[in-house]
Amino acid sequence: MLHTLVYAGAYTVIKLNKQKVPVEEQRENRPKLNIPSWERRLMNKINKLRKRPKLNIPSWERRLMNKINKLRKSIGVLTQAIRDNPSQKVKHAERRIIEQHKNEKYNKREEVRTPTDE
Repeated sequence: MLHTLVYAGAYTVIKLNKQKVPVEEQRENRPKLNIPSWERRLMNKINKLRKRPKLNIPSWERRLMNKINKLRKSIGVLTQAIRDNPSQKVKHAERRIIEQHKNEKYNKREEVRTPTDE
């Protein structure tokens, strides 16, 4: 933001003094690639991700964080469903979460009830 203010101030001073605004010349030695803009943006995002430093978080902690984030998301959806007039999307997500919870609960009970072969 600061560099934008500095640039705007310099541009205003140049215009008030009736001077020419310097224009940066294009480099001729660099060939212009005919790459679509969407592909350029995608390549930029990929390069940024590659340059991002990797965090040395243990895998168990990462899995735990993912579970916590999923639960937070589910709680948010259920909170929205409790409100006065939830949308169809929220209602569908609510049903999916409830069914998923029922299935997990049922599977855990089955694991407990399984007799051991002795």
